[in-house]
Amino acid sequence: MNGGSALSGSVGRPAAEAGTGAGDRRNGAGAGKKRVACYDTLLPAIIHDSYFNMAQYCRRRVQDYVVGHSSSNANDQRAITIECASDTTEPYAFRDVVYQTLIKLCIDICKRNGKNKLIWFGDKDKTLNYSPKSGEMILTVHRWFANKSCPGNWMYARMGDLAEKVTKALQGSSDSGGGSAEKGTQASALKDLSEADAIKKVGGLFTADQKKSGILASVSLSQFILESGYGKSELAQNANNIFGMKCSLSRNSWSGSSWDGKSKYTKKTQEQNPDGSMVTITADFRKYPCIEDSIADHSAYLLGAKNGSKLRYAGLKGCTDYKKAVQIIKDGGYATSLTYVEKLISIIERWNLTQYDAKDSGSEVIRWYRVRKSRADNKTQKGAYKILDNAKKCAD
Repeated sequence: MNGGSALSGSVGRPAAEAGTGAGDRRNGAGAGKKRVACYDTLLPAIIHDSYFNMAQYCRRRVQDYVVGHSSSNANDQRAITIECASDTTEPYAFRDVVYQTLIKLCIDICKRNGKNKLIWFGDKDKTLNYSPKSGEMILTVHRWFANKSCPGNWMYARMGDLAEKVTKALQGSSDSGGGSAEKGTQASALKDLSEADAIKKVGGLFTADQKKSGILASVSLSQFILESGYGKSELAQNANNIFGMKCSLSRNSWSGSSWDGKSKYTKKTQEQNPDGSMVTITADFRKYPCIEDSIADHSAYLLGAKNGSKLRYAGLKGCTDYKKAVQIIKDGGYATSLTYVEKLISIIERWNLTQYDAKDSGSEVIRWYRVRKSRADNKTQKGAYKILDNAKKCAD
């Protein structure tokens, strides 16, 4: 990680996003050496700045924390920024330790200034026109001030979660947007977005899920697009159900489901018969508190659903070929559409969804250490070991 802060652990940003602020700590200069004793004459708001820089409105900068800029001079003149290390490519995902450290830091900033509520509206105009009440702080993002993706789609999808967790820790309202309390990302936030922006908003959620489930983000993301029309379908908007998951599936249960087992949304839907004809039925669909739960439940189903004693989608976890993965899903009986595979592949390639695939799909990588006179001389091999020390002993 580049840079650092003794207050809340190492934080930084990709070198490609290096800033020019007075406190820039690229290449580790001054990392972890300073501790801020106060934040100095702070006004009631927080800015979530460029490369996921945390910033606090103030009358003058506190140099220990000014490490970047937000492409807005007015904003920079009142902001203290704190940067977080991420992957170097979109969606710029954070490691969990970085995200948890960020939460702790935000809590600390709020406490130092007597604030008990952090708010994320997810809308630039609404945010900038809002006057924070006593005890409130507001989150914004760099992309609102410049033609950039900052803080990256992974973090952008978690802004509401950040506000909720910080507010909860401060023992204030868990409301992250000034209204009724909501958990995670709501499909309603996708309603007025373009197709491209909808993908950017949720792409990071699928990358994060792949790291847990081993199911390619590009595949699940293409299913989301096809099943929910970029999150704008009736079912998505009213139930946060972005995959058309029914209350009853495959006539069996599986472990890891995030559905509460009772919340449902009833609607008419069309299904295709083997002969290609269409039939309209009325069905009960699962209702979730947020998109993240819909994604998690969908993955749990794909990994755990069975046909008799065998897994319906065996081989899906860890599969790195999206065409093969899509065929596995179709062969397992996931969809009735006769052109399901072709549709998903077309969507993946149209939007280049493989950019959201995690480098490590979750499958276990076994590394072997071979003892030979040279790499090419396999005839002299004395053994192959999974443990490096054992290979060294053999070589000695």
